[in-house]
Amino acid sequence: MKPLKKNELMEKYHNVVIDDPYRYTENPDDSLVISWLKQNNKVTDYYFEKIGSTKKNLNKVLQSYEKKDSDISSTVITTNDLYFYLKTNPKENYSKLFYKEEKNGKEILVFDPKSYKVNDSIKYTINHISPCWTGEKIALGITENDKEFSNIIVIDVKSRVIIFETDKKSWPGALGGVKWNAGCNGIYYTHVPVTDKNKKGYLFNTEATYFDIENTEEKTVLFSKSNNPSISFKEEDFPLLYFDYQENKHLIGTVAGVTKYRDAYVASLKMISKNKNDWKPLFKVSDKVKRFFLLKDELIYLTAKDASNFKICKTPIHKPDFTNPDILVPEYTEEIITSFAITTDGIYFVKVKNGVEAKLMFLDNTGVLKQIDLPVKAGSISLQTKSPTKSDLWITIEGWANNSTKYFYNIESKSFTLEQEISELKQNNVIVEEILVQSHDGKEIPLSLIYKKGFKKDGSCPLFITAYGAYGRSINPKSTVLISNWIDEGGAYAVAHVRGGGEKGYEWHMDGQKLNKANSWKDLISCVKYLQKQGYTKPKKTVAWGASAGGITVGRAVLEEPSLFSATIITSGILNTLRSEFAPNGKNNVKEFGSIKNPEEFKSLFAMDSYHNLEKNTSYPAFLVTTGFNDVRVASWQSTKFIARLKEYSISNKPILFAVDFESGHGRENSKRKTLTKIARRIAFALSQTGHPDYQPK
Repeated sequence: MKPLKKNELMEKYHNVVIDDPYRYTENPDDSLVISWLKQNNKVTDYYFEKIGSTKKNLNKVLQSYEKKDSDISSTVITTNDLYFYLKTNPKENYSKLFYKEEKNGKEILVFDPKSYKVNDSIKYTINHISPCWTGEKIALGITENDKEFSNIIVIDVKSRVIIFETDKKSWPGALGGVKWNAGCNGIYYTHVPVTDKNKKGYLFNTEATYFDIENTEEKTVLFSKSNNPSISFKEEDFPLLYFDYQENKHLIGTVAGVTKYRDAYVASLKMISKNKNDWKPLFKVSDKVKRFFLLKDELIYLTAKDASNFKICKTPIHKPDFTNPDILVPEYTEEIITSFAITTDGIYFVKVKNGVEAKLMFLDNTGVLKQIDLPVKAGSISLQTKSPTKSDLWITIEGWANNSTKYFYNIESKSFTLEQEISELKQNNVIVEEILVQSHDGKEIPLSLIYKKGFKKDGSCPLFITAYGAYGRSINPKSTVLISNWIDEGGAYAVAHVRGGGEKGYEWHMDGQKLNKANSWKDLISCVKYLQKQGYTKPKKTVAWGASAGGITVGRAVLEEPSLFSATIITSGILNTLRSEFAPNGKNNVKEFGSIKNPEEFKSLFAMDSYHNLEKNTSYPAFLVTTGFNDVRVASWQSTKFIARLKEYSISNKPILFAVDFESGHGRENSKRKTLTKIARRIAFALSQTGHPDYQPK
């Protein structure tokens, strides 16, 4: 196929001249660019058609998935024991909403999205559920195809009739979902006024709103840039509302973005009901509050302030003191506290070592702290409760090799009852190694390695390694279709827990942010070199995969040391950081990566930009880059520009494949078959580039 045309464009930033000949591709309406993208899709499709085992691998993935029970997800349990959940039949491609009147009760269908607007040609899916406190009504996010923006509808559960519907769109996956008021007759959510990426104001000036579902469909703006001029909102900030306990008399609003730390304000429901702007400061970004729960008049929260590994504190909202709060659980030395949940008996919390070894702790109401013995070893633990006035606790345990399982904990008998196995595939005869690797500056980087028994450490086996390293987010241990199928082919799967993530606390995040970002990809390089030196693999058998912000880490590692890798896979990746802040969600990412307006941050953005760090006449490994045309979080043109220049500069003659899904967004397909197909392609591409005889193109 013909190369993409170049429009020479030179710009100067802080005495550095930048050449950006593919800038014009940032226009989503350019017909020549659209045509080029479609040609790339054809080339990519043809490549996988030539690998006969791609279809064989996909069938294996699909058959394994179809053998399991239906997928149950998004389970919410009301205070009166109604169970709501999404259920996907293995032979279907979408989820339906069901409920039970008790755990073992009869399953009742509440809503099938295929019945929604049946005269449309659009495929609708559910991407969020939120029942009211009593379960008599439930709010749903309904989205078109695989887009992330949703219309909100409310259904009467008994009659299964839609009683409220609005086209005031939300982004529930990113903006906190829907909250109910105490009386179950109104909902709160963040409205996104402009959801068309081609229009001015896209994603800007969002509004935390209230809807009275019984009397009007008009929104009442409660917390926003226009509604609260005394609060320093920026146009890119997201105002979010929190009302998590029915007995509370206050709302909390936060000025949110991509970072976990934000300014927060509190307002009484009494004053808000009188349309009075009564928001008072609660905590600031500098208080480093990561999670919080308002229980009547006390805020219980998780903070990194003076505690890099986090501590749990408490303070009254009427006279908050975030400098000298009541410390409920002090910071641990070796583990970080990741989450907590409140019951009538006390506070449960999770502490994790190196991002991969989780323990469940309990602080009872008398102040006694103890560790709870788990039914199985945990790599990660998530907590779910019914109410802070109830004893009910559910935990979901996950690991690289063991099934993801959900248990109910009975505090009286101190025992766990298995409720649900929710892993994607069972894995047998698996070995997991947790290693510490010394990085370029002496820091020890946690490295997880998963492979089948019988794996030979003679350099002959393929390695699939991934890393993320941003926003303080960890790659938590989890059994997946990708891992299971990869190690079934005789390979090893590795996760480098690089700096920028949250595996080792607040400082671990800061050490991979902005001016320190290079640590992320240098940590990955160190892990790859270690595995190759120890005989787990060798360069021609090594494949790196990065998704979203992981595109920075993986992209720059591969460009800095291309000889270490045989192939690279990047999914919805950030690859053009110098232009990121000009993308729809870009101003938010300034908080994590920096701004070109700042000379020092410009230098680090330039260093982490894969598009601008490609070099002419260089032998690069094979690449498979994929993106969603409707991606809200990472603009698809970042991948387009990178691929266009990579094809121009690489002299290795290795395949450079590019696939654009014109229906999907940020890698969140609502079609299970589409998701599994993309996974099968990653595996097939990686095996084809590491020499597997069954996966060579014919």
